[in-house]
Amino acid sequence: MATGSFAVKIAMNLARSSLEYDMAFMELLNRSTSERYRVPKACGIIDDGGWSYLVMDCLEGQTMSKIIGSDEKQPLSDEDANDIAAVYQELRNDHHGFFQSLIQSRSLTPLRHWWPQGYIFFPDFDGERLVDDSDDFATFMSARFTMSKVDSNLVPLNETSVFIHGNAGPDNLMRCSDDKIGLLHFHMSFFGPPWWEFYALHGSPAPDRWLMPLKKAMALHGMAAPDGLIGELDEKFIFWFVRFGPAFGVLQGKERFIREKARSR
Repeated sequence: MATGSFAVKIAMNLARSSLEYDMAFMELLNRSTSERYRVPKACGIIDDGGWSYLVMDCLEGQTMSKIIGSDEKQPLSDEDANDIAAVYQELRNDHHGFFQSLIQSRSLTPLRHWWPQGYIFFPDFDGERLVDDSDDFATFMSARFTMSKVDSNLVPLNETSVFIHGNAGPDNLMRCSDDKIGLLHFHMSFFGPPWWEFYALHGSPAPDRWLMPLKKAMALHGMAAPDGLIGELDEKFIFWFVRFGPAFGVLQGKERFIREKARSR
């Protein structure tokens, strides 16, 4: 059970802009009176000695990582998986109309722009530049799909944008004390193609006992990625990204560091 008046999130390896995304999405989603989900209320960002802190209200309850525990045989329950998928479906359908003006203005976040982040860009964020709006997003991704020879018919970029949490890990979702689902950590969130959430979940490092029930529930709620999309991105885009794209230099640097450290022992 979370206690106390405020929680403090330390930026650590996150850019301040990531905390700004978090806060902007919290402010937007807290306008909801949904019976399905809760979001912490952000109080502000504090900068101190090179560190940034996002101060927010606590949500009472337990994270899903605590609920499923460390027992490798304990999967995410069907009930929890279904409730999480129902929250994502509600946000995607935007029944309350919170997102329409942003989507119609071609915005990617409540701040309008988006810094590419998330598991689709694993093992490193593609931080080449800010992406200004949904038209710029199509340009940004199309260039990468062209270089990796991704079939745009299998991986469409011109669909109507929907809310993407993008960070559906067990540490980022809660069962609140009032039985609602708590949503945490929005630095990977933006308004993007409907297939993005499911593929981001597919690329998550979370264990299968979390991923499989949640993917099944999302499929039942009509949020599975189209046929062929996962293989297309796995076999072409991710392969290119790691071998030739923005992640290449980072991985090479990490490998060189590991080799040099091993030689120094």
